Amino acid sequence: MSLIYRGVYMFDKRDSPRVRKNGRSEISLDIKVKPVNGTGQLLGTVETLITSEDVFKSIGYTDANGKRIACCNEDAYKRNQCKNQNRLIIPESAMGNYTLDTTELNGQEGTINVKFSPKKTGIYYVLTAVCDYHISPMVIEGKMVVENPYGHLPAPEYGSLPFFSVMCIAYVVSLLVWGMLCYRYSKEIMSVQIIIIAVLVSFVIDYAVKVLYLSVFNNTGNNVFLLSLLSIFFDSATRTLTRILTLIVCMGLGVCRAALGTETCKFVCFGVCYFLVSFWDAFCTTYPATNKTMEIIRLFVTSGLDALAYFWIFQSLMDTMEELAEKKQVAKLEIFSKLRTLLVVSVVLATATLIGFSYIVVYDYARTVWKYQWLINEAIWSIYYFLLFFCIMVMWKPSENTAAYAYHLQVATDAEANDEEYGLPNETLVASEDEGAVVVNTISNDMKPMNMTETQM
Repeated sequence: MSLIYRGVYMFDKRDSPRVRKNGRSEISLDIKVKPVNGTGQLLGTVETLITSEDVFKSIGYTDANGKRIACCNEDAYKRNQCKNQNRLIIPESAMGNYTLDTTELNGQEGTINVKFSPKKTGIYYVLTAVCDYHISPMVIEGKMVVENPYGHLPAPEYGSLPFFSVMCIAYVVSLLVWGMLCYRYSKEIMSVQIIIIAVLVSFVIDYAVKVLYLSVFNNTGNNVFLLSLLSIFFDSATRTLTRILTLIVCMGLGVCRAALGTETCKFVCFGVCYFLVSFWDAFCTTYPATNKTMEIIRLFVTSGLDALAYFWIFQSLMDTMEELAEKKQVAKLEIFSKLRTLLVVSVVLATATLIGFSYIVVYDYARTVWKYQWLINEAIWSIYYFLLFFCIMVMWKPSENTAAYAYHLQVATDAEANDEEYGLPNETLVASEDEGAVVVNTISNDMKPMNMTETQM
């Protein structure tokens, strides 16, 4: 006895999120049966069944060991538990809720064509059974076409198409607003603002390619490899840029420093490694390999690199805050305190979400929420990061004297009355050639945060 089955989720026209012109709900199967050696004779019976979940669960009988047996074998036939030996056992009460095709093989090749139109929304099973113990060795190959009223996308994933369209529009609007701000304060733009532009452009392209890929798949039913590869490429590039952006923000670019300096090479190396690993991970997820060892290696490499990135992010943030606290830069420290709170809230929220999703999987609630699988798999994480990214944009938006603010050292307000330094470290001041004059070594006169009149003694 051999059984091959697969479950597919289907929408009825009344429940479909969208109904296109001439849209229909249909499952069709086109199978060819050939002998193993290609020349032998095929003898036997193959049954193909398309049915609802309720009927699928009622197929067969339970033997003395509590095991579910789908076919009418000799033991069940002798006990009058079925009438047609070497056939599927289907309850008579299920009549009208399934389509069954019985193909008698008597030649070198057999063809099976089955179609079924679901009557209500739910999960349906496509099953091919060989209950005949005397059947010739054979090879079964073919294709299954699943069409919902809206198109060919799997029912649990259709929500991704309108969602990605909305996200693409949201990032286009964000890019336009950010671009206008950068144009307005073009003389004060720093590398962090330029990287934010690059991230926004990457997000727009990423979501646009995803929308194009899903639209083509939905309309034609064809999984275009080139579009899939482009989607993986831009998704990996976007992930890499967002990690780099978060890192440089936590290192104080745009608030404590105006340029990366010697750190640039380190970021480039990290970015290249992260992109390659992300691309490898996404490609293997989309096109899974059968090599279990490689899957385990991939899991450890991707998890380890992500853990390293998160550790680097939080360590950089703590180092920046410690430096600002030592220099008594209260205003700047407040910005990074908000950033720390934002990142901590993000981690807590992501952890709570993962726990909630794990609960759904462990207690097998996935079948009841299959309509929202697109939200669980991708949408919720896209929303979380958009909110996080939007907050970073607000905190690092271009303004007047942005570059000067990055170099500016705030005069401490909490120093003691007899403290002659007033919050300015000694190493930032050097004596000029004119006695009695002082110049700030880290900033030119036209970028000073306040006007100071210098007098000669």
